[in-house]
Amino acid sequence: MTDIVVIEEQGTTVVEVTSPGPQGASGVMRVGSVTTGPAGSQANVTNSGTTTDAVFNFTIPRGDVGDVTPEATAAKNTAEAAAAAALASQNAASGSAAAAATSQSNAAGSATSASASAATATTQDQTLQGQQP
Repeated sequence: MTDIVVIEEQGTTVVEVTSPGPQGASGVMRVGSVTTGPAGSQANVTNSGTTTDAVFNFTIPRGDVGDVTPEATAAKNTAEAAAAAALASQNAASGSAAAAATSQSNAAGSATSASASAATATTQDQTLQGQQP
């Protein structure tokens, strides 16, 4: 099957005649790298692979800095407030955990002291009663 395409541009006529060839092997396409180019540069895509195993590397220009709108300022302020609240909550939780650990340590120390006091009282009681401790 032969395809004929006629294109007319600015008074010039171009005729393309194509005949499809046999179907080729299937290919694979992957994204390689994506980098940011300088503002105002052209976007670029290169293939660092092969025709049947393509690896496309993209360079996208950095966008220009736009005007700061009231909505953007409000969104930024909300995000900063949320981050500060999350940090405060995390610090409070860390402080509570530290306080709980200190209380537990103090309770353990009190229990040890109480046990030692009980042993001393028992020894003194045995001594008063004339028994060997």
